[in-house]
Amino acid sequence: MNEIPDLWGGEISISALSPVSILRSQDELLRRKTKGALTAEVRTRKETDGPHTLFVHTMDLSAPILGYSETILEASHRENFPYPVVIDLSEELRETTETQAPRPTKCFEPDEFMRALGNILSSQPVRSVIASLIARSNDVKPLAEIVG
Repeated sequence: MNEIPDLWGGEISISALSPVSILRSQDELLRRKTKGALTAEVRTRKETDGPHTLFVHTMDLSAPILGYSETILEASHRENFPYPVVIDLSEELRETTETQAPRPTKCFEPDEFMRALGNILSSQPVRSVIASLIARSNDVKPLAEIVG
């Protein structure tokens, strides 16, 4: 009897994370990195796209001491299918930047999404927002005083 080969290809991970879980995990990492000066808040809304319902996750960088936040990215996917997910720099940042901003990326699995998210979070437009929010926060109360 001939054995039928495994046709599933590649590895199937049983520890896959959803895009919203990956996005939310970045909040704690940013809080630690900035000693609480900045947060990364994730909001989710539903939208209708033809016959499909989409979840749209928006990430805002916030400076609590200023009471100010700036949307930096959106990630969207079908309601019952977190993958593929499309991630993109926010329209506001794309319009205000003169640098090469990351392009919208369609990700088919968690590792691909994390790479695309890393490209956006470390991009020049986002780094500029981070520097601006920290500088403005330091005008109100220097971080050195906070972490003392």
